[in-house]
Amino acid sequence: MKVNKIIRQLLIACLMLFLIVPVSAGCASKGEKEVSKSEETETDDKQEKDESEKEDKEKKKKKKKKDSDEQVDITQEKNTEPEKNTADPSKISRMQMEILYEYKLAQEYGYNEDELLQLGIYSGLLDFGWPESADFDGIRYVFHDIDSNGTDEMIITYQDKITDIYGFDGEKIIRAYAVSADSEAVLFSNGMLMINVPLNEQGPITTWYEFNSEIGMYFPSFEAYYHEGYIEDSENEFYTYCYDESTANEIVESYRNYGTIPVWAYEWGDTMTEQEYNDMCPDVPAVELPEGEKLSDLDIPSDS
Repeated sequence: MKVNKIIRQLLIACLMLFLIVPVSAGCASKGEKEVSKSEETETDDKQEKDESEKEDKEKKKKKKKKDSDEQVDITQEKNTEPEKNTADPSKISRMQMEILYEYKLAQEYGYNEDELLQLGIYSGLLDFGWPESADFDGIRYVFHDIDSNGTDEMIITYQDKITDIYGFDGEKIIRAYAVSADSEAVLFSNGMLMINVPLNEQGPITTWYEFNSEIGMYFPSFEAYYHEGYIEDSENEFYTYCYDESTANEIVESYRNYGTIPVWAYEWGDTMTEQEYNDMCPDVPAVELPEGEKLSDLDIPSDS
């Protein structure tokens, strides 16, 4: 009897154990499913977030490229069209005429070099004995837009040779270049100026100058020394100068802020080959300047 009772209790315990295990397993399975579903949700959210961030990055990248392309187009457009001078042309013309009046007065009164310097006149005409003696009818002036910015620069010639070029620095008329008597100056349609010195004892020297429109001056750009045939066992030499597009702004800032041009602007930069030199020479025609007006025929107003 007692044994039967024990057996019956064992059977009941086994039955209960049998019923509890599936329920627990079911709970575990359900919990695992809930965790798995939660993990899937988190994964999906993360993927959606990553895709969203990726799309935002692509949009920003496209916008940046578009802005960059637009900036390039603007820069290219700016570089292909010369910047127009906003100064009053009549004001510039009056200032140019004032310089011509000083030339005429110097010629009439035969000023010496010191008196000319006091007037701010340092002219290539001095090499020809001007203003005390010279072919006065051979001194002429002409106006020509060197840099195609809508404003004419003033050029003085002597017997058809360029002697003085005057530019505009934004405030006043300044001397852009003075050509010595032993030099030949040729102006090209792109604004470049070639100065050839044929009588140098070491051989001819040809220097090319670029015109800086912002301050109305010429600066040396590159140069050739033709030694062959003049100096024994010597070869021709070719150089660049320190003035170029990368240094032009620094030179302009120095002039604007301090009224001076850095000395290094007139110094050599690097050597180059003859082919490189030839490639730098402008493939444009020389400018044929008109005969111009005689300085001796210029009438000076009484109030000047």
